[in-house]
Amino acid sequence: MPSGLPDHPLRSLVAAQLAGLVHGPAEALPVSSSAHVRVVTQVVTRGRGVAPGDPELAKATEVAAHAGTLAGLTLGLRVEIRQVLRGAAADPARAARTAGLITLASAPTALAAVAFERRIEQRLGSDETIAIGLVVGGFAMTLADGGLLRLRRVGGRALARDVERGEAAPTGEADPAGAGAARGTGTPDPSGATGTTGGPGTTGAGRRGPAGDGRSWQDATIADALLLGLAQATALWPGVSRSGAVLGAARALGFGRGDAGWISAALAGPAVGGATALKTVRLVQRVAAGTVPRAALLPLGAVAVTSALSGRLAAPLARRTLEGVRLAPFGAYRLLVAGGLLATRPPR
Repeated sequence: MPSGLPDHPLRSLVAAQLAGLVHGPAEALPVSSSAHVRVVTQVVTRGRGVAPGDPELAKATEVAAHAGTLAGLTLGLRVEIRQVLRGAAADPARAARTAGLITLASAPTALAAVAFERRIEQRLGSDETIAIGLVVGGFAMTLADGGLLRLRRVGGRALARDVERGEAAPTGEADPAGAGAARGTGTPDPSGATGTTGGPGTTGAGRRGPAGDGRSWQDATIADALLLGLAQATALWPGVSRSGAVLGAARALGFGRGDAGWISAALAGPAVGGATALKTVRLVQRVAAGTVPRAALLPLGAVAVTSALSGRLAAPLARRTLEGVRLAPFGAYRLLVAGGLLATRPPR
């Protein structure tokens, strides 16, 4: 964990378990799981947690939490994942294009992690820098969601095109497909809820917000992918939040709230999977070299297991972001977390 763990083995294990439990809900929402883990650890240890003298090991523990949460969310969202796979099989050409854009969008984060992650771990892991990430990231995504920060203009022509394609109903009119139909496909919504289903790799248009909410993920271009990738790379700064950065960038590019949620979910797998693979290789090398005490592996395993459990329980929260959420309430909440982080920091 970024803040380190207490010296006492039992207290260290308890702190790791509690951090894992809070990680799932925090990761499912754009509120920075790293910041929440830091606050929980400092509260549990009453400010007596040791500073991360080994930043890489601390980051490895955080990545274990991300990996566990991703596994839990994958289990909890298995219906949506099966739906995406069926859509990919039904339209291989679109699936291949989408996979190419996801790969392109993942490249900036991968390159930045390889080039700068060690320096980031050493210089940006303090309470103050995490609080800055929370505040700045929160303001940016709030402005983007409110239409005050735009990287691409979305006007009436985009809405008219959606209406012509049957992907959006004019304001005040009912969805012409009716409740429980997937826009553009006529496929029943397996959840039985009113609205639409779909996502990257599917033949549907994805869950959309109100009419005129924005672009569909299907309209994404190479330029969009690169900008989204650069935004995701900023989440290497602890406190920024990967999902918050991607959701904010997607909204700034004019994507609808639901489509932004699908984009964020699609980019999560490569980002978390890549970080997990990199940290696992480094950790195995250090264990083999004897530079990591084996006792440190128990909290790491504990945080992975409890994060998987909390991730599974947090699946409904993640599903809500796929339907589209306003980001302003999360921006305000991030200010409270930043204040709590600074209030619970250990005395110097």
